[in-house]
Amino acid sequence: MKPANRRMPSQREHLLRIAIASAVLSWAYGIGWAQTLVEKGPERQPTVFPDRIILTWNADPARTQAVSWRTDQSVRSGAAELVGSDGAIKWVQYENRTREALMDPASIRRVPAASQDHAETRSRYHQAVFDALTPGREYFYRVGDGEHWSEWLSFRTAAGGREPFRFLYFGDAQFGLRSLWPRALRAALRAAPDARFLVHAGDLVDYGDSDVEWGQWFDSGGWILASVPSIPSPGNHEHTKLSVKPEVWRLSPFWRLQFTLPEHAPQAVAEQAYYVDYQGTRIISLNSVHQIEDQAVWLKDVLRHNPNRWTIVTFHYPLYDAGKREASLPAMNLARKLWGPIFIEHAVDLVLTGHWHEYFRGPVPPKSKGDGTVGPMWVTSTAGGCCLPTQLYQVVSVNGDRLDFDATTVDGRAYDGFTLVKGRGRRDTVRERRPPGASIVGFRETPDR
Repeated sequence: MKPANRRMPSQREHLLRIAIASAVLSWAYGIGWAQTLVEKGPERQPTVFPDRIILTWNADPARTQAVSWRTDQSVRSGAAELVGSDGAIKWVQYENRTREALMDPASIRRVPAASQDHAETRSRYHQAVFDALTPGREYFYRVGDGEHWSEWLSFRTAAGGREPFRFLYFGDAQFGLRSLWPRALRAALRAAPDARFLVHAGDLVDYGDSDVEWGQWFDSGGWILASVPSIPSPGNHEHTKLSVKPEVWRLSPFWRLQFTLPEHAPQAVAEQAYYVDYQGTRIISLNSVHQIEDQAVWLKDVLRHNPNRWTIVTFHYPLYDAGKREASLPAMNLARKLWGPIFIEHAVDLVLTGHWHEYFRGPVPPKSKGDGTVGPMWVTSTAGGCCLPTQLYQVVSVNGDRLDFDATTVDGRAYDGFTLVKGRGRRDTVRERRPPGASIVGFRETPDR
């Protein structure tokens, strides 16, 4: 039978469908249906052996590396061991004639971990920081308690100066943590095996207080999260709303247990608002859910004293309208008023966000000055399921005065692309590299409400 011709929905209809789906999900949360979206999977109870191992930074990525992991509560003291990539191997001969290759103890450095219980899940979280490292060097490490160890894993420190690099950016993982999120992460790493870090723009999980969901997120990330450092920003789903008027939010207790991040910002957003300087680029994370005013003051100072060539900011809520209902979210309106002008004043190059489970991209203000230059390039994307049938990952490449951005579907189709070029002034020139036939929805300037 010949298939019937179907009219493709217009952009207006497509956006309306997404808004309706978002409204249905919001209503579902009110009656408790949203938890049915959580996939079934093994509920891995903590043991004496480390799991949920993840690399982050809380200081200079050229000379330090932070690692966090989980065990059960019988492990009172954790430790991490480190050896250079040229560390010696020692062969051990046992009485039953078996042999085992081990790292030579003489070449291993052991670092004690800070540890804290999570009573509800009967688990204990450990955090260690390797310091005094050599820039641009490969290291091997493992975590444990002196008797029960993880496998040996590896990481590479950043170079000491401005050198080319690539990283991966993901929108919301949130839904499909065992089915959709892992394929986006793995497809991205296949496309950019030399990626130096992962940017997560909020809503890593659907319910931030769910130990099961965090377990699924870590299981799907596996050795990737333990080998490629992450730069995560919290979304609204990493929070619980305690009050509507005024809005009062509580960050999931798992956030600071699982991630070892810089404590640059005011205490209320410690390890949520922070920055990392990586090979001539400053990457700034913000919490767009609450504490907007305090972060604006901190953000000005961070941008005013920024010696880097490129500046990238990441957080969860997009600040500008792409035909959606952001007026219903007070934090978006306030952040747009307070943060938007700061980004323009201090020549932020790229802003990476999530939340809408859709892909939008464009400069704001949307028109150039007439000389081809633009203000910050804003991007909203998604990595998990829900409202957009297409899963995406983004590869961002920084090389001297050029920044390349490529959005790709998980099955390898080019979805969007552009290049930012630094000129003599503070604004960037944009070169479009959209695939033929691509229709990318842009942002529009939104009047203050």
